[in-house]
Amino acid sequence: MEFTKIDIENEQSLNFIHKINKETALLTASKNERVNTMTIAWGEAGFIWYKPVMDVYVRESRYTLEFMESSEYFSVCFFDSSFKDKLIYLGTHSGRDENKIEKMNLTINNSSLAPYFNEANLVIILKKIYVDKIEASRFLDENVKSKAYPKCDYHYRYVGEIKEILKK
Repeated sequence: MEFTKIDIENEQSLNFIHKINKETALLTASKNERVNTMTIAWGEAGFIWYKPVMDVYVRESRYTLEFMESSEYFSVCFFDSSFKDKLIYLGTHSGRDENKIEKMNLTINNSSLAPYFNEANLVIILKKIYVDKIEASRFLDENVKSKAYPKCDYHYRYVGEIKEILKK
């Protein structure tokens, strides 16, 4: 099945709160012609700085961080539930240790600004426009901080301008 481009300004059927909360997604970036991916379950989508954007979060310990730092563009791919086991594997194994994408028999598509997966049912292509690191001192709710960061391993936040949305 082919992808169709969606006009982000006029598409009303995308519920990113549901998608991020209920569906597993892959965050994917490239570095020196290599590709790495990780599952994500946190993110935000909205409109800031006169642009449609999506924020994604990556812990410093993740191998994907160096790919995000090296890439101008990245993708967020959503899959149907039949990929659940593969996505769990991709989230619990490091690309440092193996070619986990190949092992899960996923096909990388490099036809856009960022690599994405042909098996996805929704692809968001983003251009990095801002990055920062979550700071412990900025939390106003200690319960959130202690629950999300018991090991004080704070995320980097990447704000990406939505450049393309592809849907099957």
